[in-house]
Amino acid sequence: MELMIIGFIIVWIGLAYLVADFGKNRRIGHSSAFWISVLFSPLLGLLIVLISPEVEGRISQRSNGGNEDRFKVSLDDAKKAAFKGETEKAISLYQDTLYYMSNDYDNLNNKVEQNRQALMNDIRGRIEELKQKL
Repeated sequence: MELMIIGFIIVWIGLAYLVADFGKNRRIGHSSAFWISVLFSPLLGLLIVLISPEVEGRISQRSNGGNEDRFKVSLDDAKKAAFKGETEKAISLYQDTLYYMSNDYDNLNNKVEQNRQALMNDIRGRIEELKQKL
């Protein structure tokens, strides 16, 4: 009997975690979805998650295969190349970064879009500065 109760609790928590995973891209969020599922039921948690609106400003999964940070990696590599004096490589990497930032995002809210545009303008300025060094 005790093993059945323990098994039931493990399954309950496992289902709650699966529901929480669905909630991570929703307004409700991962932890809220998890706790609602644990305290009430995974089924009720799933219904609440499905009702909860999706969060705007997420990176599109279709164009980058799920890699949400490839522009950050490219930007970091560009900064390293510029620091090392590898000007042509830095320009190329900054251009890659602009490409990722232009193509990997859709449905951004206004504030996120403004931040993205400001960063892209900063990168364009860095490219121009590096071109003058050539």
